[in-house]
Amino acid sequence: MLVKGRGNYLCLHRLNEALEEMGLFDEKDASCCPSGNGATTETGSRTDLSFYPSDETWSKVCSESDACLGLRCGNREAVSL
Repeated sequence: MLVKGRGNYLCLHRLNEALEEMGLFDEKDASCCPSGNGATTETGSRTDLSFYPSDETWSKVCSESDACLGLRCGNREAVSL
């Protein structure tokens, strides 16, 4: 069993916010936009993605305990543990 830190996983709430801004994905990171390249992930892990987003991009969409909405998150049920 491999244990990873929370920052290695995608936060759907933060991803949706970033996609709304779209300034996050400039031309050099366009291939890292999950909605733009058909990317999928079963686990939400950064290493499970079919591409490797830049550290700058990932820092805006990764899961962080300080930014977590917990029970108030609309995406909470989308994730199965």
